[in-house]
Amino acid sequence: MQIRRRLLAFVLAGPMFCMGCETTELFNGDPDAVTPPEAVWQETETFAVPSVDLLWERAIATMESDGYDVDTSRTKYADRKIVSNWVTHLGTARFQGIRRRAHITLVPTGRQWAVRVAVIKQWNADIDDPMNPAEAQWEKTELDVSRTARLLYGIRAGFELDGNSDAPK
Repeated sequence: MQIRRRLLAFVLAGPMFCMGCETTELFNGDPDAVTPPEAVWQETETFAVPSVDLLWERAIATMESDGYDVDTSRTKYADRKIVSNWVTHLGTARFQGIRRRAHITLVPTGRQWAVRVAVIKQWNADIDDPMNPAEAQWEKTELDVSRTARLLYGIRAGFELDGNSDAPK
């Protein structure tokens, strides 16, 4: 009788133990090696700007006004790429901690420009000490769509929407 109870308990409890067994992709490497996949970038339509320098400064100002600091070692003016440092907010429980990094690329299209933006987001999957940044286990997640759209809008909003004028608003 006792063997049946144990067997029944194992059969009923087994699936509960396996519920958390699905594979999760943890990011344990160099955090600066993370780049958004090509498919997740969002892009504006082309528009005219007085100079690439003005567009560059507008992109940096928009990024900084949204709480991102520019990563000067990863940002390359010659490549027209701006990368932020990680913005990290630790949480008291698993998956409450989050960090974000913004990527902006300025794309020349003849005499006009387009702006590509991707904000990647990662959750802290550490269950033992989620408030310790040295022990954080960052799990890859999707693109942060709302923050990406906000950066795109902020950069684009400073210029004429119809693209007929080279003067900023």
